[in-house]
Amino acid sequence: MMTRVLLRTAASIGMAIVLATQVAVAAEPKQPPAQKGSVEKRDASAARQAAQDVNAKQAAPGGMSGRALFKSSKNYRNASWDLVDAVKDGKIKLADLKKNELPAQMQKLTAEQQKRYIVEKTTLRIAVQKEILELSEARSKYVAAERKKIAATQPSTLDRAMSAAVKEQVSRKNKSGR
Repeated sequence: MMTRVLLRTAASIGMAIVLATQVAVAAEPKQPPAQKGSVEKRDASAARQAAQDVNAKQAAPGGMSGRALFKSSKNYRNASWDLVDAVKDGKIKLADLKKNELPAQMQKLTAEQQKRYIVEKTTLRIAVQKEILELSEARSKYVAAERKKIAATQPSTLDRAMSAAVKEQVSRKNKSGR
């Protein structure tokens, strides 16, 4: 049962990270003048992000949820290739960009529509980040509760046995002075 719930929670987090990734890609600039480097470098950065998302998804539910949680944190920034982050961080002024430096979906918009578009993407990103944080918190609480249940019914589990072994090795090493 725990595995099914964890997988369901991981799937919810996975859907949130997919949405977050779509928001980032949708707001990707062509090549803002404020950034050094080529369009190829920017595209390579975006491709690396997508590849790492796939790797995390294939690794394990915990890997995907960990990546989603990091991507929802304030420490996660992509101002070098993501227009939403670049505008938010003040690295680019939307008014300074030429039409051909904008993503295709923004090139036909007026200056006012472009501003609204960035605000919409920023708002959507914030909502997705909030959802990821809420799902992660719920997952953590659930895992902690399930571990308590398991600990009460099973005297030894693999993770507890490994933790005890590591603690014993550290203790022996500290006593020997190495």
